[in-house]
Order: sequence, then structure tokens, then C-alpha cells
Amino acid sequence: MKWLRTFHFGSFKDSLSPNFRWPAFFILPLLPLLSFLFYFMQNTEKLNKLEIQMEQLHRKAINFKKQKDKEALFLTQIQKTEPNFIEKHLSTLVLLEPEMKKLHSLSLDTLDTQVKKKLSWIEKGGNHLIFIQQKLRFFENLQESEEIQQEYVEMNEEDLKRVLSLIEGIPIGHYVPPLGRPPLLIKDFHLSRTKLYAQENAFLIKIDLIKREGIKNNKDNSL
Repeated sequence: MKWLRTFHFGSFKDSLSPNFRWPAFFILPLLPLLSFLFYFMQNTEKLNKLEIQMEQLHRKAINFKKQKDKEALFLTQIQKTEPNFIEKHLSTLVLLEPEMKKLHSLSLDTLDTQVKKKLSWIEKGGNHLIFIQQKLRFFENLQESEEIQQEYVEMNEEDLKRVLSLIEGIPIGHYVPPLGRPPLLIKDFHLSRTKLYAQENAFLIKIDLIKREGIKNNKDNSL
């Protein structure tokens, strides 16, 4: 708007032809107002853009704080997980318990050779969830390992619900996971139907997991 201070209305009017003097007489006094409106609109648009940017930054800051709070809560909880959770709660499960009771109620003479072998295999501990720890990785406040199921096992529907409740950490039916469960993720899952014996079906299952646990500091280890 600096040019308005050096503008001379009279000299400009004299330079116009007679045909343009009267329109110019009405338009020229409006130029300062029009210039102000143009300047105001430009700055208003800049302010609107700045307000939108500030709002976006505010939302990002809120989301960042929520994420950091979640991470802090996760790290606090992961330090309280039960050591050897898999060994204590998954590997000790007795699978196919009702089916085994039925088989024992039958005369061994009525069972064919394959069923006898399967019964012997289960009773000797062959049908337990045994995991081998692989690919141990360390991060700043936690460690992660792959827990690979050693052999396929056979389960009934209730066994499967109980196992998934322990792994997922959620109630399934009347099964409720205990406190102190470490974060467990299913890395690989194989399920197919199989025959336990003539009258009973079962699931043949293999589950590979990823387990995360907190890293105990030196002070904790010395206690």
C-alpha cells in the first residue's frame, strides 16, 4: 500500500481522456478500500492455513503422547510377567483327558494295535505342548524369542479353547488366563482333523509363537 502515499489523484485525472474521467471519479476513491480488502483477505487466508497447521500439530502431539503412554504401560506390565509361563501353563496341560478315560474304561483286548500305540504314546508324555526357544533378540527394555512347537499334538475342542485362552490372554468359554502372562503372538498355526479312534475325532495341531518379556536390570537380578 506504499504506492497510495505517492499517488496524486488530480494529475492522474488530468491524464485521462474525457470519456474515462467520470468513471474514474467514482472508482479511484474506492482503491484504498479495495486494496485494504485484498490485503485483509490475503492475511485471513494465511491465518486460516496457519490455524489448520496448528490443529494438525496439536493432533499429532496428542497421538504421540497417547502412543508414549501405551509404550510406558506396556513396558511396566511386561516387567511383571511370570517367568517360564509357557513351561508352567502350556507344557503341563493334559490333553485329551476325557478320551483317555474312555479308552481306559475299555478292555485293551478290544482296541486295535494303532489305538494301543497311540494310547501308550500319550501316556508316556508324547502328546504335550513342548516348545523350543529360537532366535532370541534383545531390545532396550525387552527381549523377544520364537517359541517353536517341537511336535504336532492332538487336542479336542475344549483343549483348543483352553490353549488359545492362555496364548491370546482372553477368556474363552469358562477358561480364563492367569495373571502374569507375557505377550504371546501366534507366528504360525496348523490345524487339521484326525481320528483318535473309531468313535472319536480330534484336532492335529502345531502352533509356533513369539514371546516378549521384560529384561531384568542388574539390581533386580541381585535380589
